[in-house]
Amino acid sequence: MITQIKTTTWRNSAVVLAALLFCLPVFAETEPASGANAAPTSETAAQDQSPDATTRLQEVQTRIDQLKDESDEAARNSAADKIRDDIKECRQELSDQLDGLLEQWKTFPSFIAPEEEALRAERSKVESRLLKVKLALAQAPFWEAQTHLNDENSRKKLLQQSADELEKIHQAHRSQVAG
Repeated sequence: MITQIKTTTWRNSAVVLAALLFCLPVFAETEPASGANAAPTSETAAQDQSPDATTRLQEVQTRIDQLKDESDEAARNSAADKIRDDIKECRQELSDQLDGLLEQWKTFPSFIAPEEEALRAERSKVESRLLKVKLALAQAPFWEAQTHLNDENSRKKLLQQSADELEKIHQAHRSQVAG
């Protein structure tokens, strides 16, 4: 992914740095209720039953790699259309999740005293999920661009959209990266 983005300007360098966020864990904290052995709660039970949009986006990446190996043009176009539909569904689901997480995040006060560890931990969990969803949403146009094998204009437009979204995330959270 990173090798496909030219780093000739400052703006593109910021995009590459933001793209590296995909390789790094968002926060060092682990969410205790999100493991395979965790007891399902009413909040996480529905999420555990079906794969979430970020997991489905990872599956799409594998299908895109297989798409590039397809020799039959008609089958490749059909598979690309199916992948684009799946990405569109994932983006809609991620957008809905983002709206819900933003509503949750707004319920927390802007300052939480250090003594209120439970409230701080809850806000940290929401912030972590919020950032993960934002990153997945920014990554979706990149993967959609990979399905446009013959349409260079659509591909460039989607890559630029993804880079712009990554840059917005980087600008908003750059003080949290490396200190």
